[in-house]
Amino acid sequence: SVAAGVYEETLAFGSESDGGVIAGRCADMVQIGPGDDAPIVSVDAGRNGRIELQGVTLAGGDPAISVYQGTLGVTDVGIADSVGEAVTVGGRSASVELTDVAIGGVQPRARSAAGPYGIVVVDGFLDATRVDLVDVAGIGIFLANGDATLTDVSIVDMATDNSGSMGRGIDA
Repeated sequence: SVAAGVYEETLAFGSESDGGVIAGRCADMVQIGPGDDAPIVSVDAGRNGRIELQGVTLAGGDPAISVYQGTLGVTDVGIADSVGEAVTVGGRSASVELTDVAIGGVQPRARSAAGPYGIVVVDGFLDATRVDLVDVAGIGIFLANGDATLTDVSIVDMATDNSGSMGRGIDA
């Protein structure tokens, strides 16, 4: 279990990772943020690799979570103030399972025409249960050749850009 505190860390799980659990004491007491403009949690594990993240707040990150291969289970986690995207799922053998997750305050990248997005799924899978997306300056969930199962998901306060585009809950 991760003790209460604020940590500047990047959690990277590569092809040698076939499983693991990062469990914080509770999301209100454990905050993890990157030291730079990088993902806070990145998973590129083996096809059958499964990583669990529980009871923390991810603050910042570009994006906060990035999964390219393997499965990341995320439970009782807050994601705040990400840049570009909060969660990116990209790859045919990549999946993210979000349960009791709050995502808010996603901001655009400097000098970028794309995004921001709360969650981006490209060729991967998203299973979201009891997820709140609030105050994303763009699109809540973007699906491109990916699959998603959404149960009790709330998407509110998506903002448009200066041209009037963006500001959508789901773009598929």
